[in-house]
Amino acid sequence: MFFGEFYHAQNHLKLIDGMTNTMAERDDLQLISQSSSTAKANKAALLLAAQDSAQFEKVASSKYEQLFYIRNQLTLYQDPAFNDQEFERFKENKKYVIEKLSKDIFNAALREEERDVNAALSKYYLLTSVLQGVDEDLQKQAYDRVQDIFNQMLEKELKQMVQGKVDVPTVPVLNQGKEQNKNVEEKAMTEKEVQQSKGEEKQENKENSKPEESKTNKEDVKQEEAQTNKENAKQEEAQNNKEDKKNEEQKDNKDGTKQDEVKTPGQWAIEQVTAYMNEAKWKEAIVLADQYIDQTKGEEQNTLRDQLKNAIENLLTQSKAEETSAEVALQNYHFILNVKNVVAEQREKAKSLSLPVMLEVKADQALVEKDYYNAVLYMANSIRNGNKHARAFEKLQTNTNFLWNQTMEQWNNFKGNSGWQSEVKKSVQPSLELIVYLKDISSAIVDDTRFNEKIKEATKKLEGIQLLNLASYENSKSDEASQLNALYYYGQAYERGIADAGDMSNIFNKLLNKARGFEVSDPARAMNLYRLMYTTPGAQGLGFQDVIRNSIDYLNDFNVASQSFAKYGNSSNVKDIATALVYANTAIENGYTNEQSKAKIRQIAETMVNVGQNALKGNDLNTAYQCFEFVSRADYKHVPQDVRSQANDGLQAIKNATKK
Repeated sequence: MFFGEFYHAQNHLKLIDGMTNTMAERDDLQLISQSSSTAKANKAALLLAAQDSAQFEKVASSKYEQLFYIRNQLTLYQDPAFNDQEFERFKENKKYVIEKLSKDIFNAALREEERDVNAALSKYYLLTSVLQGVDEDLQKQAYDRVQDIFNQMLEKELKQMVQGKVDVPTVPVLNQGKEQNKNVEEKAMTEKEVQQSKGEEKQENKENSKPEESKTNKEDVKQEEAQTNKENAKQEEAQNNKEDKKNEEQKDNKDGTKQDEVKTPGQWAIEQVTAYMNEAKWKEAIVLADQYIDQTKGEEQNTLRDQLKNAIENLLTQSKAEETSAEVALQNYHFILNVKNVVAEQREKAKSLSLPVMLEVKADQALVEKDYYNAVLYMANSIRNGNKHARAFEKLQTNTNFLWNQTMEQWNNFKGNSGWQSEVKKSVQPSLELIVYLKDISSAIVDDTRFNEKIKEATKKLEGIQLLNLASYENSKSDEASQLNALYYYGQAYERGIADAGDMSNIFNKLLNKARGFEVSDPARAMNLYRLMYTTPGAQGLGFQDVIRNSIDYLNDFNVASQSFAKYGNSSNVKDIATALVYANTAIENGYTNEQSKAKIRQIAETMVNVGQNALKGNDLNTAYQCFEFVSRADYKHVPQDVRSQANDGLQAIKNATKK
C-alpha cells in the first residue's frame, strides 16, 4: 500500500486505459489483493500484473519485446477472473498496435530465417499467439512459415538417410529346373528319331545292292544291326527310367499338379509375399511385391498391388505404435517413401508421419549433446506436428527441466557482472522465451498440467530480467525519484526470483542514508522512505527489514511523543505528558539519538517537573508526587540528569511536607 501511495503521488504508474470497467488506482488494487475475498484478490493481483506488463511494454527495447509484453497482458486477461467482454475490450484497444508491430516483426523474421532460424521461429510463435482474432491471415502466414522451416529440415534429412538393404530371393529356382528337364527330354527324343532314320536308310541300301555285293557285305550288315539294336535298347531303358522318375514326383506332389504344370514368376512371388506377411516380415513382403508388380500383368499384378498396400499399411501401423522407437519409425517411413509402387495416399501418410518422428530423433540427439534448447524446440514441435505418444510428453518435460536448470545456472554466472545484459540476451533470455512459447507451440502441451507452472515461472523470470534492466538504468541516476524507481524495480525483480543482491543492497543503503538524513529535518518524509523500503520484496531476504523496522519504530515513537506533548498543551492532562515522556525515551533507546530527540525529552521532562512543582505549591501532593516520581524512574534513563535531580528534590520536598 505504501508503494501505491508513493507511485500514485509521483504519477509513475497508471492503470491501463480501457482495460476493464474498474478504474481503481494501484494502491487500491494492492490493498484489495491483500485483504479481500479470494475472487476479488485474484482479479486485483492479475490487474497489478497487467499493469507491470504494460509498463514493460512502454520501455521495451525492441518491437519484438513490446509485442511480447502485450502477449503477456492478453494471457492475463484470458484468466477466468475476467469475462469475455473485458478480454475483448482490452484486445480491441490494442488491435492497432498489435497489427502494426506484427507486420514489422513478420518481415524481420523472414529476413532472419537464414541467419538465425531459432530467432525467426520465436518471432513466428509470438505472432501465432497474439494475432488470433486480430489478423488471422498474417497469423496463418506465420504458422505456415514454421511448418515450411521444419518441412525443409525433413527433406534434407530424408535425402541424407541411407536405406538399409532387405534381402529377398529373386528368380524361382524350382521353375528353372523344370525347364531344363523339358529340354533334356526333347533332346533325347530327337536323338532316337535320328537313330531310327539311320536304320531305315541302311535297310533300303541293303535291298538295292547288287548280288555280288550282298555276299561280300553280309557280315558287316549283321554287325551294324546288332549295334543299332543295342543302342535302341539303352535309349528305351533311359526313357523308361525317366518316366518312372516323373511318375514318382507326381505321386509325391502334395498339390496333385500335373506333370506339365509350371508356376509363373508372379505366382511364385504371390506365394512368397503371403508367407512373409504371415510372419509379419513387412519389409520383405514390400520389397518382393514391389519388385514383381512390374513383371506381371492382369490378376497377378492386381494381387501383388493389394499385397503391397496391405504390407505397407501394416508397417505404418507398426511404426506408429508407442513401443516403436522414433529412430526405427523414421527408418520405416523413409523405406516406404522409396517404394516404387506405393500408392499416393500411403506415400503422403508416410511423409506426414516422418516429420514428428524426425523431430523426436533430433530432440534425442540434441539431449545427448546437451544442447537443451534444441532438445526442447524439436520435442515441442514434434508434439505440435501430431506426436501424441506419452513418451513425447515425458521427453519434453525432461528436456525442459534440463534447459531450465542450465538457464538458471547461466543466469547466476552472469548476474552482477559488468555487461551482464548482453550476455543474458544471447542465452538466458531466448531459453526462457522458448519455455514461455510452449503454450503457443501446441495447445496439447498446455493441456498437460505438468508444464503450466514452468511456463509461469519462465514468464516471471523474463519479467524479472526486464525489471533489472530498468532498475540498473534508474540506479545510474542520483536523484531520489530515480533511486525510488530503482528500488521498486529491484523489488519486483526479486519477487519474480531474479535477484541481484549486490545492486539491490546498494540501493537500500543509499536510501537508508537518505532517510536518516530526513529524520530530523523532515521526519514524515523519512518515515515514508522507511515504509517504502520495508514493504519492498527482498528487504527481509537481504537482511534490511529489521534495521528498517527499528527506524520506523523509533520514528513512530518520537511522533507519538511529539503528538502527546502537543495534546497536553490543550488538555493539561498529566497522562498525556507521561505518555510523551515514555515514547520519547523509547525512541532514543531504539536509536533515535540526535539533538532533536534529546531536546524533546528534556522539554517533556522539564515540563513534567514544573507541573509537579506547581502542584506542590498548591498543596496537590498527589499530582506533585506522580510527576516527580515518573521523571525520576530509572527506566527512563535518557532523561537529563539535572532534570532528574530536580524530580528527586521534589520527592524529598513531599516527604518533608508529610512529616510535619
